[in-house]
Amino acid sequence: MIVMSVDPGQHGALAVISEGKLWAEPLAFVDGEVDIPETTRLIHSWLPENPVCYIEKAFGMKGQGVVSTFNYGTGYGVIRGILGCLGIRTILVPPQRWMKVLHYGIPRDIDAKRRSLMAFEQIFPGFDATAPGGRTPHTGIVDAGLIAEYGRRMMADLK
Repeated sequence: MIVMSVDPGQHGALAVISEGKLWAEPLAFVDGEVDIPETTRLIHSWLPENPVCYIEKAFGMKGQGVVSTFNYGTGYGVIRGILGCLGIRTILVPPQRWMKVLHYGIPRDIDAKRRSLMAFEQIFPGFDATAPGGRTPHTGIVDAGLIAEYGRRMMADLK
């Protein structure tokens, strides 16, 4: 079973779980916008039979500026368009849903990004979540990996 996932946004990433192994890469951007040809190539390179992709459902956040909300929504739409053009079935997952499942057992008094990193390290021990040339874990890789794991679990429950 191969499960794809996308964490959209400026620090987003694509992840794929296949045979229990994780592969993840940050999304490509040019001048702050999703690089459509490169992102399409990236997604297409991992197309399994009967593809399905779990994608974090976009929503506006309180306190987020109009420009950043518009840019996030634009990138989200581009990703959805690429997936649709490639014939990839898309399942939208609100962040609260996948976090509830994968943050289980992690103290709630820790901020969500740190809880995600802790969950990621438990599920994918030894996986280097830093982006090429980076020093700290890439939040998009962490979230995309967790969304893919959420999708894997949901698909396993359907069998």
